[in-house]
Amino acid sequence: MLYYKMKKNPNTPHTCLKISNSALETAMTCPRKYYWKYERKIVPTDSGGSAPLDFGIALHRALELRGMGHSLKECQAAFVELFPRSLGPSHTVQSGLAILDAYWAHYASDTMEVLHNEYPFEVCLGPVTIFGRLDKVVYLPILDKLAILDHKSTTKFGRSFLDMHNPNSQFSTYIFGGDCEFGDIDTLLVDGILVPYQYKREPKDKEGQRYQVESIDGSPAWIIPAFERVPTTRSPKDKESWKQNILSWTYNILKWQNDEFWPRADRSYLCSGKWANCPYRELCIIPDQPCNIEPPAGLFKEKERRDD
Repeated sequence: MLYYKMKKNPNTPHTCLKISNSALETAMTCPRKYYWKYERKIVPTDSGGSAPLDFGIALHRALELRGMGHSLKECQAAFVELFPRSLGPSHTVQSGLAILDAYWAHYASDTMEVLHNEYPFEVCLGPVTIFGRLDKVVYLPILDKLAILDHKSTTKFGRSFLDMHNPNSQFSTYIFGGDCEFGDIDTLLVDGILVPYQYKREPKDKEGQRYQVESIDGSPAWIIPAFERVPTTRSPKDKESWKQNILSWTYNILKWQNDEFWPRADRSYLCSGKWANCPYRELCIIPDQPCNIEPPAGLFKEKERRDD
């Protein structure tokens, strides 16, 4: 495993924190992973990419351009530019183009008005400032209210998709940020986009528009794109609870920074189970304090990288 390393932050003691929404989510998931990724600025260099992640980023860019008024063909071209070759049985170039075509048709009569794309926000809560970007700020004429729209690609709809977003601290941050920027926002729409299974034969018993595509091995296949927008809301009580939780995590992060001690989410020495595939596992199982660990020469290099 190779890594890039950036310079350590020399500021001590730490009394305030400016942190991206994604970094905060990482700290909540595993403080040690947050340390490697955002304090030491170490990132893997030989991960080989991720088909779902790269596919989702390309879809996200195409839908961002749609919100700016670009045509379907322009958005499909942007998708291909970011995802030029197929990376797996479900994540193919033709599937992505078909999904975008189906998305245009599915929401052709959508009355939702896009007010802002990729809107930057900052939320200041005493010692912490959280920053990030809102996929879209939209106006819902039927409800006469503003809301946040967040694109999420997935391979499965149903209970697991719904549970992933209720509760969800990341979405709470988006709602709170939108509320601070625009006032009276309590709703986020999860814009679910199904990355569909590829059928080797045309499915006769399935509902939905069928698209014939080329599978990764060049043979013909059929897909049925699907879409679902799931609303999630936060009451004033929910927002206050989120605020107190964020402050609690902020004080923890500041304490870890000052103590130079970063606990692992998996308290076992081996970081096994769901942590077995973590790209930082090799560093975490070294029996020493993280601040003292310097991997062998040649495995690290300085690299400038954005934190968000």
